[in-house]
Amino acid sequence: MDFESQDSAARDQLQAALSLLAEITLDTLIRTSELGSTLDFSDGASVFKRTLGLFAALAESNLDNVPVKTLNSLKARATAAASSFTQVREFNPDQASPAQVRDALIQQLVTQYESHFDHISPVIAYSVRKGTDFEALETKARDALETLEKSQDKQLAKIEKFNKESEEILVSIRRAAAEAGVSQHAIFFKQEADEHKTAAKLWLKITTLLGVGTLVLAVVVAMAYIVGWITLTPEHAFQAAIAKIVLFSILYFAIVWSGRNYRAHQHNYVVNKHRQNALGTFEAFVKAASDEATKNAVLLRSTEAIFSPGVSGYLAGEKDKSATAPQIIEILKPGIARHEG
Repeated sequence: MDFESQDSAARDQLQAALSLLAEITLDTLIRTSELGSTLDFSDGASVFKRTLGLFAALAESNLDNVPVKTLNSLKARATAAASSFTQVREFNPDQASPAQVRDALIQQLVTQYESHFDHISPVIAYSVRKGTDFEALETKARDALETLEKSQDKQLAKIEKFNKESEEILVSIRRAAAEAGVSQHAIFFKQEADEHKTAAKLWLKITTLLGVGTLVLAVVVAMAYIVGWITLTPEHAFQAAIAKIVLFSILYFAIVWSGRNYRAHQHNYVVNKHRQNALGTFEAFVKAASDEATKNAVLLRSTEAIFSPGVSGYLAGEKDKSATAPQIIEILKPGIARHEG
């Protein structure tokens, strides 16, 4: 028989033996349902599974270049393993010392597995090595790693650029919010100024009506005595004089009081209008400022315009203690000095 025929026959015989092993299942070997938990082969489940897995891996291996002698050796081992499994499947508990016989069969398979592994694993390893182009895998791995590193560098650059842009945007937003936020407070002073203006007009009308009414009443009373419309006895004249004094005193007080209210509302209108104009022009001054000292000065004065109490106009002797100009000059001194230097 020539080499080709021997090789083909050895491969067919090995494939037939491996096919028999592939048909064996773990349940048909353990046989718990037939033998019960006392005499079943559950203690050999591990070695059964390993042996079947070893020959299953051999069946899936590429054995094209394996020599005939090695093929025959592998066939003999597959046949021996199949024979041992057949003894397990045909084990009959109706015999003397069945537990010892069962344990001997399990130990036989354990010993065979160690020998099978020593002879079969190199063939499987060779098959894996032969069927795998490790150089190509290494090249692909290096290319993949290089691509990953480049992609990582690009992503890091993008993240760094994004973080930088985000910080710049955040700074711009904060600056715009700070500048615009101060200017937006002007609406509150506008509302306050409008309320005081409306009240001032009302008290001006009341003061005018009281003044005109008092003047008309005085003229009428005077004409009544001059022309002789009213003739009173001395006693009645004295009583009428007292009543007139009280009446004109009340009218005088009302005129003075309404005039003071007009003046107070007009004063508060002017103050709040001034604050409205100051805050409304805040953003323009900040943008025009070239140094932080000036910006801080403008911001300080804007803050004082919002929170500092002003003269109400209702109390006598009130004075404005803001002293705006000197404070601004003191604040601007460091910026002016740096600019000149």
